[in-house]
Amino acid sequence: MCFEQSPARDELEILKFMIAFMLTVGMRAQHRAPIPTYIQYVRKALKQNYKLSLWFLETFTNHDIIREFLVDCSVHDMSRFVSGLLNSAMQTVYKEEEASIVEYIK
Repeated sequence: MCFEQSPARDELEILKFMIAFMLTVGMRAQHRAPIPTYIQYVRKALKQNYKLSLWFLETFTNHDIIREFLVDCSVHDMSRFVSGLLNSAMQTVYKEEEASIVEYIK
């Protein structure tokens, strides 16, 4: 799978589906051994794709999703994985929006 800087719309939608599926199924799976590998792929995609990172952060503005993946998550590792992915997405968005943020703060 190619993680270009500006992927085509279809590729972006596929990445969104892959992340949503991985988080939803991974959180409920009995066999979690491959999850760290999937998380590495997702982290790489988030670091290389501003639009994907922005979508990921916007997804986590929903209170129900925050509760499910971070607050009420019974799988402690999953909440740590999600926190790490959110951090990667925030760093990517910050790199793109740094000038706007500095201007806003002034």
